[in-house]
Amino acid sequence: MSAALRPWWGVGGASVVALWTSSGLYVGSTSGLMGPKEPESGGPLAEYVESYLAYRKALFPYEQWQNWMLTLALLGIGLLAAGLFVVPRDSRQAIPIRLGSLALAAGAVVAAVAQVAYLGAVEKVFAVSEIAYFDTGSLATMVDAATRTDDYVENLGFLVMAAGLVMLAWPREAGDDATSGLRVANWALAIALTAAVMSSFTESVLAIPVLLVVGFAVAPAWILVAARKLDRSTPR
Repeated sequence: MSAALRPWWGVGGASVVALWTSSGLYVGSTSGLMGPKEPESGGPLAEYVESYLAYRKALFPYEQWQNWMLTLALLGIGLLAAGLFVVPRDSRQAIPIRLGSLALAAGAVVAAVAQVAYLGAVEKVFAVSEIAYFDTGSLATMVDAATRTDDYVENLGFLVMAAGLVMLAWPREAGDDATSGLRVANWALAIALTAAVMSSFTESVLAIPVLLVVGFAVAPAWILVAARKLDRSTPR
């Protein structure tokens, strides 16, 4: 099939680029390689809180790029899931695969909405921070609250995505074997997303490394395998 007739490969490629961009920005901004460095705790609390709020404001432009790129990648995954929903199958496999596709798409949209909602909430906090009437400590707490709320909504989306991936991976279609590429990719991404959620909820030191494995390797691999399968399944 020519490149002009491989639309799913285009969706997959754009999604992978967006995901790698988001993950790269996350690494750079959290490690201090780009953008501001987080202030060290200690000393007078009022001074630290003021420094922390200034740090988050300086970090926000990087977060905007990071979150918008992740939103595009998640919407791309949702679009690929919609494509898997409409691929013709025999009736025995149709129900679990279609339910899995719907769950995967719904979870991706929920996680994408979390990214945008976070940006809107934090932007409003930073806007009112210029007004002397508002207490710096309260504003810093609101930023942290928005961040953690984003984590919880994002984790909900990831769990729904993982459930959908399990439903997609479970059925065995005619001609498939246990090592079918998409089946393996479904299981791998489901496990990786579940690990990311668990490490986030427990605030484990592994949370960032797990997210990076998902963002740089496991999710891009799933995207490309799914895009390849959809292009092969699309009538020429």
